[in-house]
This record gives sequence, C-alpha cells and structure tokens, in this order.
Amino acid sequence: MKVAQVISRSGCSSGGSIQALLLAKSLVGMVDVSAFASRGGECEKKALELGLPHVTLSMGWDTRSLLEFVRFAKGFDVLHAHKGKALSFSLFSSWILGRVKVFANRGVSFPLERWNIWKYRIPLTRAVVCVSFGVMRLLAQQGLSPEKLKVVYGSIDQRFFKSEAQKKVCKELGLDATRFRILLVGNFRPWKGHTILAEAFSSLSQILSNGELIFAGKESVKVLSDARSILGENFTSLGYRRDVERIIASSDVLVNASTEGEGIPGVIREAMACGRCVVASDLDGNLEMVEHGKTGLIFPTGNHLILAKRLIFLASYPKVAKKLACNARRFASRFTLKARAQRILSIYASR
Repeated sequence: MKVAQVISRSGCSSGGSIQALLLAKSLVGMVDVSAFASRGGECEKKALELGLPHVTLSMGWDTRSLLEFVRFAKGFDVLHAHKGKALSFSLFSSWILGRVKVFANRGVSFPLERWNIWKYRIPLTRAVVCVSFGVMRLLAQQGLSPEKLKVVYGSIDQRFFKSEAQKKVCKELGLDATRFRILLVGNFRPWKGHTILAEAFSSLSQILSNGELIFAGKESVKVLSDARSILGENFTSLGYRRDVERIIASSDVLVNASTEGEGIPGVIREAMACGRCVVASDLDGNLEMVEHGKTGLIFPTGNHLILAKRLIFLASYPKVAKKLACNARRFASRFTLKARAQRILSIYASR
C-alpha cells in the first residue's frame, strides 16, 4: 500500500499540520510508501527533518495545478486529505484515475459550510476521520452517515514523554523557577482564549503574587493588543516555538481556554505526557481528555473568574496538582504513534 498525507498548507504551526506529519511518520515501515505532500515551506522543511518523502504541490485553482496533482496521485493507493482544498484535489484525482481511495480528516468542531459539506458526503470520500467524538456528533447532525464517520484520537510525539527537569529548563530559558508559571500554547486566534486567561490572571494576580503568565504561539497583533489592554506588560509572549516540549516542561500548569472550534487540542495531550497539570474549558473535545478532579480541572467556557479559582487552587495545593498531573501522564501513555497508525490502517483497509 502506498499512502500520502496531503495538506494544502505551507505553514506548519497548527495542530492539524503537525498531526498530519506525525501520521505520515508513524506509517513508515507499516506500508510500502508513506509520503507527505504540502505546498512546501515549513511543512516541507519539517517533513525532511523527519526523513519523510515530500512532494511540493501548488494546489492552485488552475488547470496546471490540477494536472500536477493528478500526476502525483497516480503513484498512490490512498490519499488522506487534511484540509478542504486538499480534499477537493484528492477527489478530483480519484474521479479521474478511478482507483485511488480518498479519506478526509476533520480536526475542528466548526460546522461545515453548505458549499463545502458535499465533499464529505459523496461516495468518493471513503471515510471521514474525526479527531474526537464531539466532531463526529457534529458531522452526524449535519447529515453525514454515521457509518462513514470514524474517530481516531491524535498521537503524541515521544519527545513529550522525555521532558527535562523543570529547574534545568527554566534556567536555560531564563525563567524564574520559583514562580508559579501558567502557560497557554496556541496560535493567537480570537477563539483560543488568550484574553479569557488574561482576565483570569488579572483577577488572581492580587492573591497569587508569584504567578507568571506565558503565551507561546504564532502572534496576532489584535489578540496581543487585547491581552495588553487587560494586563499591560504583565505577561510574556514567546511567539511561535519549535521546542514546545521544553516550554511545557518549564510550566506548572497548562491552560486551554478555547471557546469554540477545537476538536481536541493536541497540546492538552502533550502537557499530560510532560506530567503537567491541565485546566481546560468545558468544550466537548476537552472533556474527552480531561476528567475533572482526576486528570485535570475543567471550568465553564468563557468564565474567567472560575478559571482564576482553579489556578489559585492548584497553586495552593501543589500535592493535589502533582497527583492530577501523574494521573494525566498515565492517561496520555495510550496515545502512541503506533496505536494511531494501526487504527488508521484498519480504516483504510475496511473502506
């Protein structure tokens, strides 16, 4: 079997891009060929770092790009598309060639637009791989056949299970190891909850004098400005980082304050693997990972006051926080690259 993961992006800072790369990596040695196709740029660079065969495709809406994609598709039995545009090109190639199986990936809980949903419904799309049961339920509500919807959780790169000692990492990053560091990892988008966490931190800073707020992710001028309007300069933004495992290792707690759109944020699994406590909003996908009081803490979406209370609690009861983190680390051990690859291969074979 020759399989290609296809994403219509060049940037590689999002969870979807990273999970597509990890899937291609995990299939190496399990299929005859496991390749990765993108629009080049950071995606190509990352693929080559992982030792993956990479193909750069323009994926523009023109005849030349379509023919280029069809020529590429001839060399594969399975195309697994990770974005809508990649799915369009894959379906066109399958229609032309007749033998190429196409699978779609759905990693967010935003409803599909009317002009886009047909691509997921038609028979040429053999199955839709959903990153959570929440995403699966949403697609079923939009009329997709439940038989076509398959849930496969994302995987965790093994480097997150090998996190360095906190004090050592803090020293190397120039951070004060005596402070209680609260971290949000995610690109600066309105629904990622940066301002909600900023409001929570503003509320708790008068009680928690040694608290430190850190953001890591591709910055947006608007969201960064909103955070500054709440906190002034009383936070640190590290921008996009390739060493996320070290940033997580330097923290005491990771917060996911997203308000919508998340399938399951990969960073929640990664923080669990690093042995860090997680506080997350009560979105469906988050609830599939974080069991309140067992593997982390949950707060009502958008409620910065309760989020602040959760953080103060963890800072006040470090033994409880450590127990939650230990439970989370054990829970995260199931999300291996091999387990995900085996599940994906069973879906390819059955459809």
